[in-house]
Amino acid sequence: MNWMEIIGAHVMWKQRLTAFLAGNSTETLDPDTIQLDDRCALGKWIYGDGKAMSELPRYEEVRGLHAQFHQYAADVVRLHLAGTRPKPRNCCRASTPSFLKNSSTG
Repeated sequence: MNWMEIIGAHVMWKQRLTAFLAGNSTETLDPDTIQLDDRCALGKWIYGDGKAMSELPRYEEVRGLHAQFHQYAADVVRLHLAGTRPKPRNCCRASTPSFLKNSSTG
């Protein structure tokens, strides 16, 4: 598991979402698919091999924040598709989760 690749993929997703919201993308985004938190590499690990770590104190934090990320992204796309235009700078800003602060990802 390469954590930096997984984190990078989610950062890239935020960039795709920002471009979509700004009208700088021709990509079609489906909120029902976006909200599924078990389809990306991290989600597959969380609900697959990562379950072996479910007793660790930070596992549930990681799982919950990851699910929240997908839900928020889906909600923003739904609003956008309904004609509500959230500001990309505000809707895509997120603080660093505590489990990533002051940690070595190898």
